[in-house]
Amino acid sequence: MVESRMERNIMKKAVINFAGCIKILLYVVLFCVSSAAVALSQPAGGAFELTTKVLSLQECVSIALDDSPTLQAAHFGVTAVEEAAGAAKAPYYPQVGVSAGYHRWDRTVFLPSGMDLPNSSDTIGATDEWDGRLYAWYTLYDSGQRRAELLAAKAETQATTAEAQMVRQDIILLTHEAYFRVLEAKASRAAAQDSVHRSEQHLTEAQKRFEAGDVPQADVLRARVDASNAKLDLVRAQNVLRIAHSNLNAAMGLHPLLALTIEERYPEPVAPDNVDLAWALESALQSRPEVTFAQSRTEVASRRIDAAAGKYGPRLKAEGHYGRRDDEFLPEADDWSAGVTLNIPLFTGFERTHRVAEAKALWERSRAQENQIALEVRKTVVEAFSHLTEAWQAAETTAVMILDARESLRLIASRYAVSAATMTDLLDAEAALAAAEAKNVAALAGQQITSARFMRAIGEL
Repeated sequence: MVESRMERNIMKKAVINFAGCIKILLYVVLFCVSSAAVALSQPAGGAFELTTKVLSLQECVSIALDDSPTLQAAHFGVTAVEEAAGAAKAPYYPQVGVSAGYHRWDRTVFLPSGMDLPNSSDTIGATDEWDGRLYAWYTLYDSGQRRAELLAAKAETQATTAEAQMVRQDIILLTHEAYFRVLEAKASRAAAQDSVHRSEQHLTEAQKRFEAGDVPQADVLRARVDASNAKLDLVRAQNVLRIAHSNLNAAMGLHPLLALTIEERYPEPVAPDNVDLAWALESALQSRPEVTFAQSRTEVASRRIDAAAGKYGPRLKAEGHYGRRDDEFLPEADDWSAGVTLNIPLFTGFERTHRVAEAKALWERSRAQENQIALEVRKTVVEAFSHLTEAWQAAETTAVMILDARESLRLIASRYAVSAATMTDLLDAEAALAAAEAKNVAALAGQQITSARFMRAIGEL
């Protein structure tokens, strides 16, 4: 009986100890999970620095250029064509190699009548042949083909570099537009907040006057509807701001949920009055990477014609080798040769004729594309300048509209307070001011965006 009681006590202690271990294990698991959640909720490294810093436009552009996968791909493309240009230099160097081999052969020998081999047999072999040699050859002359191929590869490098520059400028423009859209969305939200504040003031005024018996209940209801519409516009403005922030992050190559703070001021835009359109057109043709790309592609096509024409000419090559050859595994007999080879192609099934005609057709196509790109560049500059002029005029006009709308609202509000104006007049004036503020916000952002697009059009962004 005593033994049974002792066994029960031992079992009880074991259960208590096991429960304690389980509790400690649960605490450890909960601590690890909570630590991981906190770590995941905090931005890491450079991301934390971005969330605690107010970024300027130039800093946003720098981040976009550093983190853009599209620009990284373009840079790898430039590296690839640079390596191809390096490979095009190979024919200017001698080619050197080593070879070794083994053969077992048995050959029939055909001799003139009356001549016999010492062993009265007409075959040689079967015998083993082991050989090893060092060989080299060098092209002395190839009718300009290797030079044309090298120049074509260099022109291809210039074209790919210009293409990467196009990608770079597009990223800069995209970042500018996304940055200005964020500022526009912030200004729109501020205008919507002001509209909500004014509409609530109108509602309060209408309720006071209704309670005093000066206006009908319809005025209160209309003011309440107007306040609700203003709040709805604020909700939409906040949503537009969230999307604008996400688009800016995407343009910069960052996570769309990363919270960034940017400087809330516009840079000085390009003024149309300070632009010489003739100079802008000439600058675009000199600076736009699209023009450089088209010119380089035409140069590539021209060099391809020279390379194709080079196949008509002779090729002179110096070559030689030195080694050992014998019927034993370690050959001892010397084996060498040195000489010059001249190759003159006489007939190749009209391949060269077709290759030259193909290269000329591609060159003509490249020239036509180059001319078309020049026309497109000129047209883009004129359009960008026209949009820039319109944006400046819109900014100036909407600034005056806001002043007039504010004064109109002030006058009508004072008249409504003395029953000299209706609620309809008051809400119409409020709507006119809200519309003027929205147009001014859009005009100021458009002024910045058209300025950036104009700089991109002339290749100076």
